[in-house]
Amino acid sequence: MVVKVITKVYTKEGMSKADAVNYQLTKHAPLFKRLFGALIKKYVISVVVNADGEDVGYQSSVEMWLDNMQDVQKVMSSPEFKQQIQPDHANFARKITMVVFQEHTLI
Repeated sequence: MVVKVITKVYTKEGMSKADAVNYQLTKHAPLFKRLFGALIKKYVISVVVNADGEDVGYQSSVEMWLDNMQDVQKVMSSPEFKQQIQPDHANFARKITMVVFQEHTLI
């Protein structure tokens, strides 16, 4: 069973979207990779460029694929996640929402 975690990232107040995305790509993602790269099968950051002229409210989404729920729990309950990843969110995001999915590939 493949598990996918999708996270919406909402830009920190007082920070431009460009600066928030730059921080996310150059600082936060490399930190995450260094700490959890062995457990993560794929990690994709998608930046909102157009939403039919509407403000969707978030700057980007992060998709992570893991082998199973145990690996998700290892990441989320680890001291590294709680002490380094979560506090780093405040450097570029005002809010993070996360949903875990069981993925079924059809095509």
